This record gives sequence, C-alpha cells and structure tokens, in this order.
Amino acid sequence: MVDADARKAIIRLSRAAKSWSQEICHVGKPRTDFDRVVRKRAGSASTWPAWPTRSCTPSYIVLLHSVSSESHLVWDICGYDTQPCRADNTSRHAIHIMVNQARRRQAPSKANGVTQIATNKAEAAEHNTTRKSSPLRDVLKALYFLLLAGGIYYYYTRTTGRQDYIQPSIEDDAFLAPVRVVKLPEKGMGVVALRDIPQGELVLRERPLFVVPNKVSMSPGALLLSSLATLTPAKRASFYNLSYVNIREDLEPGTDTYNEELALAIFQTNAVSAATRGVGIFPHMARLNHGCSSAFNAVYTWRDDEGVLVVHTLKPVKAGEELLTTYTDTKQPRHIRRQFLREHYGFDCQCSVCALSDDLSALSDKRLKSMTELYARFSNWQHHSISGKEAATAAVSIWRLGDEEGYWSERGQLAADVVHVAAAHSDALAAREWARLARRWFSYELGADSAQARAMERIAAQPPMHAAWGTRHRETVGAPEPWMLASG
Repeated sequence: MVDADARKAIIRLSRAAKSWSQEICHVGKPRTDFDRVVRKRAGSASTWPAWPTRSCTPSYIVLLHSVSSESHLVWDICGYDTQPCRADNTSRHAIHIMVNQARRRQAPSKANGVTQIATNKAEAAEHNTTRKSSPLRDVLKALYFLLLAGGIYYYYTRTTGRQDYIQPSIEDDAFLAPVRVVKLPEKGMGVVALRDIPQGELVLRERPLFVVPNKVSMSPGALLLSSLATLTPAKRASFYNLSYVNIREDLEPGTDTYNEELALAIFQTNAVSAATRGVGIFPHMARLNHGCSSAFNAVYTWRDDEGVLVVHTLKPVKAGEELLTTYTDTKQPRHIRRQFLREHYGFDCQCSVCALSDDLSALSDKRLKSMTELYARFSNWQHHSISGKEAATAAVSIWRLGDEEGYWSERGQLAADVVHVAAAHSDALAAREWARLARRWFSYELGADSAQARAMERIAAQPPMHAAWGTRHRETVGAPEPWMLASG
C-alpha cells in the first residue's frame, strides 16, 4: 500500500530535474552501503533515525539532495521492495529526513595541506564514481518508477470503487467479423457491420471476465468486488463501462455499499448463463442490442466444453446494419415484451417489430401466439398424446408461421426434435432428411463445428445410430416439405 508521503516523494522526484539542483548520490546499493554513504556525507550522529522495520530490505535506493539557504542538507530517500509487502504491512515506501550538515567541505589549510588535499581528492573520486551511469542502472531506475506508478494506480482504483475509466477498444479483441462498436442515437453503444456478413458467420468468440456460481454463500455484491479485484485494469474498465439499471438513488458514491450495489446492478443487467458453470459477464457480447421476433439477426450460445460464448449471424447482415440479438423469449405479445424489457433493462423497445402499427402488431402477436401453442402441442408427443405424424405436422406448421413472421430462431433444435421422433418410430427416411435440415440450421445458429451440428451429420449418415431408435412402434412420420429446404 502506498501512502500520501510516497506519492509526494514521487512528485518531487519527477520534478527534480527542472526545479532542483539535483545529484544522484547512490543507486542500487545494498542497505549496508546505503548507511555507510549517508553517514559519511551527513556526518556521524547518535540521533540518526532507525530504518523502519520491514519484512525485507530495500533493493533500490535513490538519494536526492539540495543545500538550502540555511546550510541544511535535505535528503529525500525513496526505497522500493522487490518483494511485495503483505496487506497488513503499512510500512512507508518513502521517508523524508533533515539532518544538520555536520561536515562541510572547507578549503585545505596550511596546517594539514597534503593530507586535506588527498582526502578531498579521494572523496571527489568516490563522488564521481557514484555519479557514473550505466545501462543497467538506467533500466533499474525506469523499472523502479514504473512499479511505483503502477502501485499507486492499483491502490487508487481499489480504494475508490468505480472511476471514470477510458472506454476500451473492445472491437479489436474478440470480434472476428468486420464490425465496429459505435454510439447509436437514442440507443447507446451498438455493433454495426462494416461489410455484408453472410448467414451463419461466426461474429464473436469470447471468454467470460469471470463466472459467478449458481449457488453462493456470501453477499453477491462482495463476491463481485472480489472477482473484479483479480482482473487487469483494462478488463475491470470493460466491466464498469457496461450499462446498468435499478440501482438505489439514496446511496453515496464511493461507499462500500454503493460499490457493491453498482457491481450488482451491472452484473444483473449484463449477465449471461454459462450453463453448469454459473452466470458470466461478456463485455463484447453485451454491446449487442436487443431486437424482438423478426428484428434480431444474431444469436449467442455458450459452449460448456470450451468455456466460451459464440455469436453467429442468424440472417444475412448488410454493411452498415446493426447486429441485434434477443434478451428474452420474443414469442410473447408486444405489451408483455415491452414490460419485461422495461423492468429488467430499463428501455422501451423500439425495434422494427415493436414499432409496427397496432394492426400489424396484432397480426404479429397472433402468429407468435400460434407458434407457442404449436410448440406445446408438439411436446405432447413425449406423453404419448399425439402420434409421430402429428408431431411432425406441428413442426411443419411452426416452420411456416416462422417464415411468415420472419422468426428464424430455434429451427435447428426443432428439426432435431423431429429427428428424435422419426428415429423412435424407426422412420429412417424421415430421420435422415430432418437430420440434414437440423444440421444446416445448427450450423447457422451454433456453428458448423458445434457438437449439435456434428451429431446431426452422423445421424443423417446412419439414422439407426440415434439413441432413440426403435423405442416406439413403427410409424411413417414424414420428411420435411420441399419448400422448407429452401426456407431461410
């Protein structure tokens, strides 16, 4: 920990070349030599202050002095420990002492002529030797000041909570497609394509800043602050630059309670599920704004085996077009979607779907409601309430409504579910065709290298390899309709 005196010493040292007549008397010597030089130049004094008790000896020492008008020699001593101090060690990194100049150089007298001259020459030679510079000494000096500056910055950011961080250049890190993070009118930051991006292209591959387990035994705010403390300044800045809502207005900035509530608000606004690992923060992905139903054109997925989050384009994106994902299940009616987004994210959605006229919005809501009902009907197959053929027919109807609405999400999983149905009823033709369709859409949504896409490729080659093969009575389920193969 660096205290106020240390910071003052650094300021004095940085200004010394301009404002003081300075002399680097001693650099890089061990403590014993340090004491010897100081005592020799300042004169022996029984009241010489004891060196502060520390866990280790200073490795680099710089002495800076000037002679005041009162003939006092002022020594500024700044030491740095190569071994880090413990958290409970509050020993100062800099001390300022003033001692009377007990020995002043006098002109050689006749009484001790030769002896005095020899002594002065020896002292001058020693003095010049200590002033000689070397590349190693210059490197150590530069490293010394860099470490001190870094320590002060770390101390400042750790004790004052959130600061006015500089916006990091996040588009140059995890984004793989040519996109740019820009400020959009009335929307804040957003991601815009710099060229046409085809359907299914990998846009982002990002590891979390940190992951919070699903079950914690301490205060969420305190846990977040401890996680943030382990990050680099740039990564910590990327967290604090994210938007947030629902923070108490009665809290005083800079207090422990405020810092915890601030971290919690940012986390709750931007966190994304990391499956079995918990919930993570992904600053790059967080720059993707929301769109409902047909408005969003990109989807994100957590890959648990790799520990990364990936984003692919669900639809082709034109140059200059904003990439949008979805924050919730957008098969809900407009008023329910808007209410959810207002409460959890603090904005009134004005995407292309929510901005429709009331008549067109009502038609959109009707299609989305029908899709939800058909999904519920399809799920009845597992309860033996409908046949395999009826389940496949429901899937085809969902696909058709999705085309009408422009809602293309979840198609890979829908087709894969029909593969399960066809395999259970031992319909090899249906299983093969639905598996090919599922692989295609999994490649768009999750990536061609995803586990889901690879699994469907294997089933398309050998339908009986499916785990559900033959678990129900034999039935002709039916393949996808031809228009579905060209859809999307």
